[in-house]
Amino acid sequence: STSAMQTSRTLRTLLSARSIHTFPALPYDIKAGVAPIFSPAAFEKHINFHRAQIDSLNKLVKGTPYEGLPLIKTIREANTSEEDHDILQLATECYNHNLFWRCICPKGTAPPYVLEGRIVKDFGSVSAFKEEFMANALAVVGSGWVWLAEDHRTRTLMILSSGSGRNPIT
Repeated sequence: STSAMQTSRTLRTLLSARSIHTFPALPYDIKAGVAPIFSPAAFEKHINFHRAQIDSLNKLVKGTPYEGLPLIKTIREANTSEEDHDILQLATECYNHNLFWRCICPKGTAPPYVLEGRIVKDFGSVSAFKEEFMANALAVVGSGWVWLAEDHRTRTLMILSSGSGRNPIT
C-alpha cells in the first residue's frame, strides 16, 4: 500500500540520517560565568569559540565517512590518517571542550570521594596533586591541555600534557 511505502521510505530516511555534533547542555548558567575560573564575559567568549569549532567540524565532516560518528570514534579513526588531520584537530578540540565544561566547578568543590582516594593514593595528597597539576599547566606553551588520566596497565593516575588539538586518546 502507499501508506506502507511512505512509512518504509520515512524509516529508511531516518535510519540513514546522520547526526551532527552539538554544543553540550551545561550544568550552570552561562550568563553567570564560573567564578573564579571565568567571568561571565570570558565564559561567553570561550563558549562562542567552542560553538564555532563545532560548526567547523560539522562542515568539514559533511559527506565524509566521519559524518554522524561520535567524537571519540572520529578521533580514533582520524588519528590513523594524515590526510584527515584537520578533522582530527577539530574533533579533538570539541571533545576536549565537552569534557572541560563537565569538569569545571566553582572553587572549593571537593573531588568525589572515590576520586579523592585515588588521588591521595597516587599523588600523596590532594594538595600535592594540585601543585603538580598546576606546574604542568603553567609549563604548557601556547594553547594546550593538562589531563588527569589513568594508566590502564598499572591502574595508577597520572598527569599528562598535550598540545592544542591533542589528548590522551591521540
